Amino acid sequence: MKPTTGRFAFIKPNPKLLGLTCVEINPTELCNRTCSFCPRHDPKLWPNQNLQMTIETAELLRSNLDDSNFKGWVAFAGYGEPTLNPKILELIKVFKDYNVELITNGDNILKDKISVDDLYDAGVNRLMVSDYDRNPVWKSFTDKYPHMIVRDHYDDGTDRYEEHDFNNRGGAQGLIDSPVQRPCFIPSYKLMFDWNGDIILCPVNWTVKRVINNINKETLSNIWMGEEFTGIRQKLIRGNRKDVSTCANCDVKGDIYGRQYADMWLEKDK
Repeated sequence: MKPTTGRFAFIKPNPKLLGLTCVEINPTELCNRTCSFCPRHDPKLWPNQNLQMTIETAELLRSNLDDSNFKGWVAFAGYGEPTLNPKILELIKVFKDYNVELITNGDNILKDKISVDDLYDAGVNRLMVSDYDRNPVWKSFTDKYPHMIVRDHYDDGTDRYEEHDFNNRGGAQGLIDSPVQRPCFIPSYKLMFDWNGDIILCPVNWTVKRVINNINKETLSNIWMGEEFTGIRQKLIRGNRKDVSTCANCDVKGDIYGRQYADMWLEKDK
């Protein structure tokens, strides 16, 4: 297994991808669960769709990362369950030279449809399992496998949003009526890459995907450093969520990480 760095370890300034530390990939629009705290609990709000990332799309992103000298993390997570993409191992292999994280509900692992060894061999450095059932079997997995983390996200079928300290998925949960005034640094260090090549402003936003551009139309560097992305992050760094329509009712604590990258952007735009 490749050596890893911390998820939010400092990445030196890169003129092509200033501050970009993590690229989150949404490899599929399928999920096998409808958790009470997720917009997928209501199919009218977020229906299951058999939309899958192709190897060609992943390779295009990989090429852009290489060309821009990207040094950060690649995380497979997104809006669905990553292991439901039938080519997930091939997709991971595309990024095997990077530090790769995969976040999963673990169901396909427990059903022997995919193994932890398969994921590690494909290139995963860090495997994070969200345990929604308080399943004691995960203890044996964490004892056996390094870089595997099991997080307790127990779902008892009721919306325990405040107890779990979840964010409201960009307002999708309908829990906030007035704009939130709090800085958010997420667009200063992270972006989301959708199944079809769209570059999404933020992985938190489930209400309306804010598509900045598409990797088939423009280079990643030009998208990340471009006027639209930069204008949005400047507003959010200063806490002006109300000035970004897709962020106005989002309560994510987006200032916990990334202050050093927000400062880079503030310095750049002086």
